[in-house]
Amino acid sequence: MFLTPSVVLFTLSILISIFLVISSSSFMLSWVGLELNTLAFIPLLLLEKNKISSESSIKYFLTQTLASLIFIFGIVCNMFMVNTILVTFIFLISLGIKLGAAPFHSWLPSMSKSCKWLILFTLLTIQKINPLIILWTLDLNNQTILHVITMSSLVVGSLLGLIQTDTRVLLAYSSINHVGWLLVGAVLSFYLVCSYLAIYMLMLMAIILLFKEMNGNSNYNLHYNRFGLTGTCALYCLLYSLGGLPPFLGFLPKWMVLQVSMSMGYYLLSLLMISMSLFTLYYYIRLGLSAFTLSVVKSNLLYTFGSTLSNTMIFLTSISFLGLPLVFLF
Repeated sequence: MFLTPSVVLFTLSILISIFLVISSSSFMLSWVGLELNTLAFIPLLLLEKNKISSESSIKYFLTQTLASLIFIFGIVCNMFMVNTILVTFIFLISLGIKLGAAPFHSWLPSMSKSCKWLILFTLLTIQKINPLIILWTLDLNNQTILHVITMSSLVVGSLLGLIQTDTRVLLAYSSINHVGWLLVGAVLSFYLVCSYLAIYMLMLMAIILLFKEMNGNSNYNLHYNRFGLTGTCALYCLLYSLGGLPPFLGFLPKWMVLQVSMSMGYYLLSLLMISMSLFTLYYYIRLGLSAFTLSVVKSNLLYTFGSTLSNTMIFLTSISFLGLPLVFLF
């Protein structure tokens, strides 16, 4: 993705939409921010002028339009003082579609398969900020639909990721699982949501940059990477960090969410989160092992260690090792 004036304009529009939603004092202004975000993201999908990108952009437009219509319906109901629980129910349906949370997730994996790596990062992280901000402003007490969306996201993101071979689709299902954790954090504390999302964005950026350099479109071509053992070890650590395995950094946000949820008596939900994390960790291990076992590593040490990662990758990979010292601060 080249840094052209149009790309800069659309990126700034996405950032402006986030600030608009943060500073909005009404649901109508929040809706304007959501629409600005959608209209700025669609041209980024169309940077690659081909049939697949056009199909993805249409799919994204129709999905987000449906979610926006439901959101507008919720605003109208709120204006006429309809039952508060019903209004919140309508808003949660709309935001669940925009987040790509289960059971409204079907558009996300199919669309992710055709996205470029940096666009995929934006779709799985930055595009979730606005719905999460609006979600935090809602009255989430006694909302059965929120529990259904949370548990469905945890289960679907974990189990359906087991059968994926395309790395983009696998990251999409991983994102659905992380949405479940984010929704739990949204119920408990806004600080938890911010911390979890920031660390998730950091880890995902590192993995996507590495996949972009490796051309890792599936589990079976990771061994064609040009980084040799250095890049493979970096991938291994980053995948384990994203899976939440201690002592990597990805363990920290999950530990924080589990600590707060168990202190508030959500024992069954905590058990479900831990159980589903085992499945996500399994397909991360499988992906890392395929990179190790299929790699053709020459005996020449200059080949094995002489091919170095970029400074950005070294920095992001190093951060993934900081999890254990940070855990003791909480």
